Amino acid sequence: MREHYEWQILAKYYTRDHFYDFLDFFKDIPREAAVINFGCGRGECLNEFPEGIGVDFNRNLIPLWIELGVREKCFAFEAHRVPWKDNRFEWSISTDFLEHVQPDSIEPTLEAMFRLAPHGKHVIHLLKQSGFRGPKGENLHVSALNTLAWAKYFQDRASTFKQRGGYLFISW
Repeated sequence: MREHYEWQILAKYYTRDHFYDFLDFFKDIPREAAVINFGCGRGECLNEFPEGIGVDFNRNLIPLWIELGVREKCFAFEAHRVPWKDNRFEWSISTDFLEHVQPDSIEPTLEAMFRLAPHGKHVIHLLKQSGFRGPKGENLHVSALNTLAWAKYFQDRASTFKQRGGYLFISW
């Protein structure tokens, strides 16, 4: 129970603030679009997209999804293991997600994102060092890469690749 509570505290801060901080980046996605949100955390941004669903690897969030009334739209999967068919969604989105993916899972995760939706908009937090810690002191930013390292993953796909402050904004 304590572990769930600690993850709830992190989720209350982390996901809510960041999605709405970047709302201007997502404003051109039609509200009625079928959206998949990778690293959905609390799932609150799905309120912006009635046809949207969320995926998060953290099963500890399930009680919070129930409490917030978004459980039917949120699923606990590792991003590269999602079960949906190709092009099932119109858009894939994420904020502060890819830096949490294990380095050996980045390519399969991106392939899932590209496979599931023809359009994508993703915000990546650029970190000089990985200092964000979980409830047990674990490193949560396991893929702290610089701009050039992220660019290699998107070189053939990105239509927009911009850095603003400590964040990368990528569209395809």
